[in-house]
Amino acid sequence: NHGLELLRSHDPQGMGLAWLQRDPATAEGWMVHQPPAAIWRRPMLLIGGWHDPHLAGVLDLWQRARAAGGEPVLRIGAWSHLNWRGGIDRLQLAFFDRHLKPAGSEEERGQSRGRRRTEERPPAELLEDQLSGQWRARSPLQASGQSWGLRSDGLAAVDASEGGLCQGAGGGTVALVHDPWRPLPGRGGHLGLDPGPAQRADLDARSDVACFTSEALPRAIELFGQPLLTIAAAADQPGFDLCLALSRLTTSGEVQQLCTGVARFLGEDCQVMRPRRVAMQPLLATLSKGDRLRLSIGLAAWPQIAVNPGSGALPCGGPGPEHREISVTLQLAGANLCIQPMVGAN
Repeated sequence: NHGLELLRSHDPQGMGLAWLQRDPATAEGWMVHQPPAAIWRRPMLLIGGWHDPHLAGVLDLWQRARAAGGEPVLRIGAWSHLNWRGGIDRLQLAFFDRHLKPAGSEEERGQSRGRRRTEERPPAELLEDQLSGQWRARSPLQASGQSWGLRSDGLAAVDASEGGLCQGAGGGTVALVHDPWRPLPGRGGHLGLDPGPAQRADLDARSDVACFTSEALPRAIELFGQPLLTIAAAADQPGFDLCLALSRLTTSGEVQQLCTGVARFLGEDCQVMRPRRVAMQPLLATLSKGDRLRLSIGLAAWPQIAVNPGSGALPCGGPGPEHREISVTLQLAGANLCIQPMVGAN
């Protein structure tokens, strides 16, 4: 926890210290590059992963290119950053051959242009189902569109099986307490040094995690898009985090984490009960008949993200003596978990 002091002493003008002292929630102070408009119409091969922290940037490039009239090729697989597989290297080589490799003579160049015109273009968008491993033609502008309410009699943080994800309206109130000396760990997902799928039954059993679980599915369903939770929340301190995980509960009792999301709230507004929105990492996952879906809500994801001190100050590290206990009340009436398009949604 002495990292900031060491940076101030040994590298006061360095990039690392500047980044840690800058608020990522605002654009002020951050460098923004605006490429020339013509670049967006050039050939693009965009590769992202469901467990890749840069997926949002890949989707932004795809959206900008499409808006400018370009025809980008998009692949999203069940992998972390740069850890791709499934023929992506061959796809890259074919893409480079098509758009960059020069031919020798004028005759060869003419033949090459002819081949390129007649070659079958790769599908514009292919996305890998992170559970079945099958590649599917899906557009980021689409979504499976499911929606659930949240209900509990107040024990969702005491008993992991008490809270429910329900069709239609839910209700109830749940209280969570964050202890900075034993913050909820982050695991897997797209944010940490251990990205990817994870088992989290032990995390859901903690008393600082509220769990909301659906009934067993009567048939297989596809989850596709970006999960978004809207829930009314208030804290007793001017700062708190909401850290989410969406998981599949199998018929054998495993709790397989599919994706995660974090939202940070700072300032006196934290102590006002009002709706909060938390967007999660997009996903494509087909659940089987008999599976159940679970939403887990915690107040930390250490060390994947810095622990909120609860004082309203911008966090940038682990817990220390200045960190406060934080109590958060969740009002479930009107709460909604929905699957929206990962691009173009409000």
